[in-house]
Amino acid sequence: VDLKFQYVKSGTNNPIKVSKFALTIYDIDHQNPDKAEIVKVCGVDGVSTHPKTSVKEIDAGPGCKGFKSTETAGSENNPNDPSVRLTKEQKQNSASFYFDGPISTFKVTMAVDGPVKESGRNFMFAGVPAIPCL
Repeated sequence: VDLKFQYVKSGTNNPIKVSKFALTIYDIDHQNPDKAEIVKVCGVDGVSTHPKTSVKEIDAGPGCKGFKSTETAGSENNPNDPSVRLTKEQKQNSASFYFDGPISTFKVTMAVDGPVKESGRNFMFAGVPAIPCL
């Protein structure tokens, strides 16, 4: 799925520009090795992952950063609340994207690399940094 995030003035559809914000994508893992999750974020200025990350950086194109899952896991390791302290495993399966701005829009692609039949995959994200910017 391709998503366009846009900041707008409250109560309107008028774009506004913001500076210095983060987007963290959590739970980048897979249930089956031939169905890896892929995340790409465009318009980003930096990215941080855990020092012992379980996500692999991939070529996402100019101005973009991307990651692909390398670990098999189920729902038992999913974070419930980004404001609560994450476990080491949850941090290892996450990536925090940083924007210096000012910008009003950015794009995110979330996909599964491989066949998806009867079930899909959940993607979790929040506007907070889970991994400090290095």
